[in-house]
Amino acid sequence: MKKIFIVYLSSLLLTGCSSLELGDALSSEDYTQKILALGLTHEENLVEASKLKTPHLVSVVTLQLTNARDEKIQQEIDLIESKKFAEKVVVSNNGFQYTAPEVTQSIKTGVLETDSDIISYYLEGLKDAN
Repeated sequence: MKKIFIVYLSSLLLTGCSSLELGDALSSEDYTQKILALGLTHEENLVEASKLKTPHLVSVVTLQLTNARDEKIQQEIDLIESKKFAEKVVVSNNGFQYTAPEVTQSIKTGVLETDSDIISYYLEGLKDAN
């Protein structure tokens, strides 16, 4: 009786293991990088992400794709702003002295509208001849 029970359990175990599916070991970051490497537009990237296996993976990869797009846009804005600022820099004394225009910022320091500080600054630099 014990032998029949052991054979039955063994066959049940083997049948259970044969139906087991092993998934790939790619993380959501790997999927995101694969999709970004395709060089598609953001909308096309989202369509590719929607083809993934699980709804959770789709939502995580979609969020990562959106964050990547936002970072790219912010980098482009920063590059434009830095170029504008660099164009205003005055170089004098045969390239040894640099002076940038004055920048004024208003920083809110409290809850009320009148609680703010105005900061004005400019950059100045000297290049050592050595």
